[in-house]
Amino acid sequence: MKFIITLYFIFFFGFSYGQTKKFNNSAVKGKAITCPGYVEKYPCYNSTCRKTGKWIYYYDNGHIERIENYKKINDCSTNEIPDGLWQYFNEQGLLIKQEEYKNGLLWTAEIAKYYLNNQLAGEILVKDGVRDTLVIIESNGTNLIRNGDFNLYYGPPHLQIGDGQNQIEKQIPFWFSPDNNTPDYYNQFRRLKNVPDNQNQAIIESYNYVGIILYHKPTGKYSEYLTGEFVSGLVPNKEYCLKIRIRLSQNSGFYINRVAAYLSDSVLYSTNIIENSKMISLGSFNEPLDNRSEWKTLCALYTASGHEKYVTIGRYNSMSKTTISDIKPLNESEGEYNQSAYYIIDRVEMIEDSTSCNYTGQSEDSITERINFDLINPTDSSLWNKTLVLKNIFFDFDKSELLPASFEELEKLLAFLKANHIFITISGHTDNIGSDEYNKALSLSRASSVSEWLIKNGIDKERIQTEGYGADIPIVDNDSEENRAINRRVEFKIK
Repeated sequence: MKFIITLYFIFFFGFSYGQTKKFNNSAVKGKAITCPGYVEKYPCYNSTCRKTGKWIYYYDNGHIERIENYKKINDCSTNEIPDGLWQYFNEQGLLIKQEEYKNGLLWTAEIAKYYLNNQLAGEILVKDGVRDTLVIIESNGTNLIRNGDFNLYYGPPHLQIGDGQNQIEKQIPFWFSPDNNTPDYYNQFRRLKNVPDNQNQAIIESYNYVGIILYHKPTGKYSEYLTGEFVSGLVPNKEYCLKIRIRLSQNSGFYINRVAAYLSDSVLYSTNIIENSKMISLGSFNEPLDNRSEWKTLCALYTASGHEKYVTIGRYNSMSKTTISDIKPLNESEGEYNQSAYYIIDRVEMIEDSTSCNYTGQSEDSITERINFDLINPTDSSLWNKTLVLKNIFFDFDKSELLPASFEELEKLLAFLKANHIFITISGHTDNIGSDEYNKALSLSRASSVSEWLIKNGIDKERIQTEGYGADIPIVDNDSEENRAINRRVEFKIK
């Protein structure tokens, strides 16, 4: 969401909610009904006003960017209703797309083409209110959420600088914005005007992610949500793993401690939802989401009822239950991101392999049986050089930092080493996804994380050796996600 401040000049002689306000400046022209929560400084966003009649938006060069038409309403008792022709123009003034709405329903639209990188991936046509999709490239893989990696976007595939005022469904296919929220989309062809990079992209050849505000200081309560569509309905009573990969923007001035998801059978039009069995928390309230130097994967297990077709990601918590902390922005940015908890998300997954949900908030039911260290006799020579798998050592996806869910297993290993003056070798292993060189480096790094934890907690470093084998020593064939999860492990052996 990008708030355009300096271009709005509103002339008024006092107002109360429910009045019609006129907006007439170099950026926009239109009328709206003011509603509770309306702030003069930030005209007409979210639910604080209702657009009515014709709205015209302008480029900096004075040309029309788009024309929107809404049904005329008189108060805030109803949502704004798109009605009539909507037209979109390029900066040279040429018409590039148009749509027709009837009483809030998209009735007729030209074919909308969406792309994967530079390649046409599909086309969408709406006729008489019926939507039809021609899929040319399907890129989901094992992910049950369509376009869950945000690789697909509406074309054309050339650089476009946006103003942050478009809903996500106008930017990428298969995603939606409740409450008229306006999350942002970024890739090598899509940027926002006067908004610096959200992450260090000097080493990134390509990127695809969505940006959402989870806290906005100037208004106090504004936050954004993302709704994704499942490829098909979930199976009743089946357990799934929901994952998101999230990162705090370098432009953000705040961070929070809460991200959650809501599963529903239809697209949400309001996020005022009471928490229930279909709401799942991602991550832990004890871990602040202040990770702007690296990506963090949050995940949770979910048992389906069978009616779910959509998932909506957002904050959900009231402000009284949300921990808000400030952080110095690394960049000065327009759009008030410096005064927001602004996060970027580059992957949302729902997968059938529940064993891959290695995360902080894991329930005890999902923990594998632990090694009984009391039954290990270190003087038994038959155990020397025998490999023992530490079955409950957890890491974020593609990372080597230990997650807190690992500590119970590590505490038992620590007590065992303190009670027995023995020497051990810790080895890390991966599946076969990725290059051999990369997997060996990752596996060694993970083994080293375990070693460093033990040393930090009192074990002499001379007693520990680390090794990284990558995918060289699988326990089972890497022919399924379940087997690959088994092969991703940390082991130790007594020397």
